[in-house]
Amino acid sequence: MNETHTRYAFFAVVAGLVALIGFAGFVIYFKSDKISDVTALVSSVGTVIGTIIGAYFGVAVGAAGKAKADQDKDKAQAQANVLAGQMDKTLYSQIRNDNLKLFSE
Repeated sequence: MNETHTRYAFFAVVAGLVALIGFAGFVIYFKSDKISDVTALVSSVGTVIGTIIGAYFGVAVGAAGKAKADQDKDKAQAQANVLAGQMDKTLYSQIRNDNLKLFSE
């Protein structure tokens, strides 16, 4: 993840925690007579917030991994093109004939 994603991730976590603490305080203030109700409500909200933040991190990390894999693929392709351009035509033909599946469309 780059610096921008890291910053947004930090804000997402902080906002989720603030929302959870705020909701817990609100529920405790207005529903403090039954602690089981407070626990159920806060747990439900915490689950939703945790799921959303987890999904954000999953998507961000997955996108970063795909970008890195694409960069590595492009670099390997460029290296192969340079090496193939320097290869003797007879040797290239021999290698191509030996690996027909690799060169078929």
